[in-house]
Amino acid sequence: MSLYDEICKNMCKVLEIRFAVMVNKRERKISECKTQTIPLESDEQKMKMLLMETTLDLSMRKEFDNSFGKISAIVSVRENTTMITIPYPED
Repeated sequence: MSLYDEICKNMCKVLEIRFAVMVNKRERKISECKTQTIPLESDEQKMKMLLMETTLDLSMRKEFDNSFGKISAIVSVRENTTMITIPYPED
């Protein structure tokens, strides 16, 4: 089991986390775990779009690292779910 798999597995142990995914800078999924079916699971194209949007959002926000410091997390509260994006340094 890779470090990324272990991190995702541990995140899914947290109460109410239904899905955890780790994505590299090239928007590729490198690890995931889920405790329930998620809404986009059956639509691979939409899932790719979500991962691309999330990666782009994180990348664009780095423009302000010098002013505000590095991002620890981005929280998106939606009507049906809450998404938390946590940057993870790549090798």
